[in-house]
This record gives sequence, C-alpha cells and structure tokens, in this order.
Amino acid sequence: MNQPTASIDVFDPEAVDRYREQTEAAFLDVMWGPMTSFLAYVVDAAMASLASPAVLTAAAPQQTLAWTTVRNRWYDTIRSIARLEPSLSDRSVMGLLENAMLPADAYADVQTIMRQSIEEGWSEFKTKRALSARLIPHRDKEESAKGYASRVRAAARTAATANVNRWVEAEVARTGGAYKRWVTMHDDRVREGHSAADGQEVPLGSPFVVDGEYLQYPGDPRGSAGNVVNCRCVVVGSDGPFATARRRSLNEDADLEDADDADADDV
Repeated sequence: MNQPTASIDVFDPEAVDRYREQTEAAFLDVMWGPMTSFLAYVVDAAMASLASPAVLTAAAPQQTLAWTTVRNRWYDTIRSIARLEPSLSDRSVMGLLENAMLPADAYADVQTIMRQSIEEGWSEFKTKRALSARLIPHRDKEESAKGYASRVRAAARTAATANVNRWVEAEVARTGGAYKRWVTMHDDRVREGHSAADGQEVPLGSPFVVDGEYLQYPGDPRGSAGNVVNCRCVVVGSDGPFATARRRSLNEDADLEDADDADADDV
C-alpha cells in the first residue's frame, strides 16, 4: 500500500473511506493478473488430467490435479502478489489471502465439472469450455457474488480494509489520539454484527467487540472470515465516547433550534 500522497484526516470517516476505496482499487489492479493466471492454471491442469479417473479424488498427490498441487500453486500466487505489492507481504495479511476459500472452491468446481464430463462423455472442447466459463473471471462483466471475479474483488477489498485500518490506527496514535471509533458504510450491505458495532468507541490499543470477537480494527486478520472477508468498515480517531455524546447532543440542540426558527418564519 502506497502511503497517501496527500494528508488524510484520520478522524474523518469520509476521508478514510475514500482512501480505503482507492487502496482497494490499487490492490485489485495488482491481484487481478496473478489470480486470473492461477485460475487458468487450474483449468489447464484439469484438462491435462482428463485421461485419468483419479482426477475425481484427492487421494493421489502425484496426480496433476491433486489438491496439494492446487493449494501450493495458490501459495505461490500469493507470494508473487506480495512481491508486486510489498504492503501485502505482512504475515497476517498474507495469511488472510492464503486461507481464502477461492482455491478450495475452484478445486471443488473442477471436480464437479470433470465428474459430469466423464459420466456424460463430453468432448475435450466442451469440457474446457465449461471449466473456463465457470472459473475464468472477466473484470468488466457483471456476475453473482459466487463468481470468481467477485471473489478476486473480495480478496482485494479484504486486504485493503485490513491494511488501511491498521495504518489509520497507527496514525491516530502518532498524532496523539487516545480513542478510536468503528464506522460502517451505513447501507443495506453491512452485515448485522457490524451494524451493531457502528459508532463503538474504545481507547486506542484496546479491541472492539464485534459479533462476539475482539478486533483491533475492521479487517483485523485475527478475526474470523465471517467478520473480516469483504468488510468495508473503517476505523477513525475519536475524542472519546463522552466527547462524542456531548457533540451529538449539541448537534441535536442545533437542529431543534433550526426547526423552531423555520416554524417561526412560517407564522
């Protein structure tokens, strides 16, 4: 992750979210090629093993499409991405990517298609077309959340959220901040546990409690996949819960005064 070219107000949720979105786009640019190449490799490996019924099991590690082969190729892919983008070489972020479900799902999809190919006697052309249609993503094409383009985007989003929020927390500490606040995107895509955490404020260095887990920031790699993957939340600096409550009260009073003034003007 490149450091911001302009100063970012780490106490401003909108500023931090813009930076998170910019970082996500940059990470997607870096990840797209290697991850697409990985999926193309899985398709080619499946085709190479088409002549052997052993492709239907993971019992023979020496087979071209053994799970260990796919998994190790995925690890190589993540390492190549980290070389392209050094900020992704952080051990915890690499762990997030290495443990992503994308390779296991690709392997399962190949098993299903290859089984059908063998049972129904498909030609090599039909088999490869089915594999490619299922696995090879197209960046400019809309697809369901289960499509592989969406999964690559999710990987970029997950890594960006973790990296940006870790950086923000460090910046808040560097500037003398004492508290931090969890902020969601406030839309219908926010998961229930994160909606409940929205606005939660804790001392800097203390964890948030989010859906029963302790997270230092949104995207914290120590969290479960259900709390971390595809998260768009941000952390920002805060003056503390008492100052926030006081500010909210003052804003509400100001809104009431504006409403009273408007009513008086209508008389």
